[in-house]
Amino acid sequence: MTKKATSRYAINSILRANAILRTLAAETAGLRIGDLTKQLGLDRTTVFRLLATLEECGFVERNADTKAYKLGVGV
Repeated sequence: MTKKATSRYAINSILRANAILRTLAAETAGLRIGDLTKQLGLDRTTVFRLLATLEECGFVERNADTKAYKLGVGV
C-alpha cells in the first residue's frame, strides 16, 4: 500500500482493509496471505489480523485446502 492518506482524519486500518478487499475483488481465484503482503507492501501480521477480522464480519472467506482468501457473502 504505497498511497498515503490525504486526509488527516483517515483511519489507517480502514484504508488497509479497503486495500485488501479491492485486491481480492480483482482476483476471482483468491489470494494467500503472502500474495497480499507482496502486492500491498504490508506486514504479514497486519494482513493476517485484518483478514481474521474481515472473515469474522463475513467480508472474506478462506479456503481451508488452498489457504487462499476471497471475497465473502458479506460484501
